[in-house]
Amino acid sequence: MRNLAIFSQLLAKFEYLNNINVFTPKYLDSYLQKLFNQFFRFLKDGSIDEYEDEAEYAPSGCVSFLTIHQSKGLEFPVVIVDSLEAVPYRQDTELGVILEDNYYHHPPFEPLTEIKFFDFYRLFYTAFSRSQNLLVLTCLERQGRGKTPSKYFTDYFNDLPNWRSPWNM
Repeated sequence: MRNLAIFSQLLAKFEYLNNINVFTPKYLDSYLQKLFNQFFRFLKDGSIDEYEDEAEYAPSGCVSFLTIHQSKGLEFPVVIVDSLEAVPYRQDTELGVILEDNYYHHPPFEPLTEIKFFDFYRLFYTAFSRSQNLLVLTCLERQGRGKTPSKYFTDYFNDLPNWRSPWNM
């Protein structure tokens, strides 16, 4: 219900920003193109998320399922991290390269070729540092193409005790 309310507010904001009082056939196509190609894209790129009650992010007796980004700044007694098939990937755009090459007045803080690795490490540092008592790394192990865990996690994953093994504490 809250997400529908937020969506309705966003549509009202779009109507207000575009001075829309009544949809007419004459402008319907242009309004729809603006709505989807500009407004929704702007909201998506701005990372608008579903409703979250900041005061009660984890109600007592409930299990929270959060993305790594949603968990920033929070800690939990037990954290389970999947996605161990992940690998660093380039996120730069052609426009970003042009801007960096032609308009930056200082050398880049992180070399463009290394940013994908730094972003990858930051992401999983955030995921791994959320637990207070227990961090569980989990995946469906696969070999060959699409190997899981990926080479970036293999050494760490292999050093962990298997859940089927007796614990030597």
